[in-house]
Amino acid sequence: MEIKVGDIYEDCAYHPVLCTLAEGDDLEGYSLLDGSFPRGCSIIHCGPFKLSPKHIAFKIKNRERWLEAERRFHSNPNNDLSPYETLLVEENEYVEKHHLYPDLNII
Repeated sequence: MEIKVGDIYEDCAYHPVLCTLAEGDDLEGYSLLDGSFPRGCSIIHCGPFKLSPKHIAFKIKNRERWLEAERRFHSNPNNDLSPYETLLVEENEYVEKHHLYPDLNII
């Protein structure tokens, strides 16, 4: 699925990102979680994917939990992934239950 300027995709750090640049393999944009910019991704190496509107809403609803998981990850010298993993399991279950993958359920 092609990601174009104006689309919202999930980057390799699990942020929903508003795409502001899509050139070849490169994507760039603003995080809808914390406003960080530029958020750069490689289509080939990072595997970003376009988010459906309901998936975006779910991400933003859980914004504080994602940011806390990110803070815990970066403050831990062992880079413990468990805060992310817990949220990813929850999110994946929700997404599958409600069929929120954009290629299956465009809204």
